[in-house]
This record gives sequence, structure tokens and C-alpha cells, in this order.
Amino acid sequence: MSKQLDCGHADDWNGAGCHDANGKSICKVCANAAALADFNASSEKQFAYVSGDLQSVTSWGGGVLARITSRGPVRKLHTPSGGFYESQAIRAVDALGREWAGRGPGAGMYVRLTLVKAGM
Repeated sequence: MSKQLDCGHADDWNGAGCHDANGKSICKVCANAAALADFNASSEKQFAYVSGDLQSVTSWGGGVLARITSRGPVRKLHTPSGGFYESQAIRAVDALGREWAGRGPGAGMYVRLTLVKAGM
């Protein structure tokens, strides 16, 4: 039997857990709802994740925050120390119609987003 979390739902994190800003344990559904509410309320830069199928921008728990509308080519960039990293530009539109632009390593990885255009 699953442990009941502070949000009132069963633990769907397989014991890994997630906590809200007040330290209360919450399930994926509640964590994704909170992340979406924070994202929709923001006009600041955001950090999120690119889904594995490269179709959406998601929260840490996998909840969809925005749909990717375009992707640039993956670029291999060099570091001053002689190493390299990959970077890909994306554009996405959220449920409010706002356009976001960002850059990150690609599928399944983080992306830094900046609000480009407010919705209608």
C-alpha cells in the first residue's frame, strides 16, 4: 500500500518524494499543477526541461508547461579548457499563448527560457 502524502494523495514517486515550498510532501499531479501555476504566473526567466520526444517543455515531474514550436540544430560548442558541450535553441508557446525562447543541451535535459512575447 502506498503512503499517503501531505497533499492527500498516494505516493506516486516510488518513495523518492517531492515537497512544495512549505516542505509538505506532494504527489506528481500536485507538483505538476504547482509548477504549471508558477510558470503561467511568471514573466521572468524560467528553468524547465525538454521532453525526451522534443515535443514539449516540462516540469521536473514531467507535466507539460509549453509546446515546442521550433528547434534549431544541435551545435557542438567548445569550452576554453578544450572540452565541448552541445546546445540547441528552442521556441515554445504556453497555454496562455505566450512565446518563450531558450537554449539547452537537448532532449531530456534542462532549458533556460526567456519570455519573448506575451499572449493575446
